[in-house]
Amino acid sequence: PIPPEDATRNISKFSFIAYGDTRGAFDGTLVQYEHSLVVQTMLRTIRTRATTTDPIKFVVQSGDAVSDGRSANQLNVSYVPVVNQLTAADVPYFLAVGNHDVGSGANEESRRDDGLRNYFRANSRLIPPEGSPRRLNGYPTYVFGYGNTFFIAIDSDIPDDSTQFAWVKSQLE
Repeated sequence: PIPPEDATRNISKFSFIAYGDTRGAFDGTLVQYEHSLVVQTMLRTIRTRATTTDPIKFVVQSGDAVSDGRSANQLNVSYVPVVNQLTAADVPYFLAVGNHDVGSGANEESRRDDGLRNYFRANSRLIPPEGSPRRLNGYPTYVFGYGNTFFIAIDSDIPDDSTQFAWVKSQLE
C-alpha cells in the first residue's frame, strides 16, 4: 500500500504512472500480451528511477482492464497475472473502472452487477476497503491522497448517479 495520506502531506513533487484500456482480443483465453509488455516497461522504469530523486510512487489505470467484466475468467486469466507483476514488486496499483469492466448496454443491471462483483473480487486488496472513509460503499468509486495531490477514481459509466456525485463532492470538500 501507499503510505498514509498524513505521512506524505508535505511532498510537493513526485511521479506516478497512468495508463489505461488494456483489454484484448484474447481476454479469458490468454494472459494479455501487450499489457504484459507495458508492465515490463513500467517495472524497468520503476527500477531505474528507484534510486533517483524522482522515483515512481504508484500506478493508476483508467479502466477497461478486460473486454467484458461480466466474465470472471477474463479478469482471472488475462488481467490479474499481469497486475500481480506490479504488486509482487511492491508497486501500489489502482484501477478505476471503465465501461467494459462494469458497463452498460443490453441487460444493463445484470451486466453491471456481474461486472462489479468480478471487479471487487479481482481488486479488493488494491483499492480502499469497503467501509473505508475513502471509498463509497457498494461502488468502485474511491479516492486517495498522496503528497499535495488528491486522486479520484470515479465510475464514469454512471455519471448521473446522485449518490456517487454527493460522495465525491463531500470528499472534495
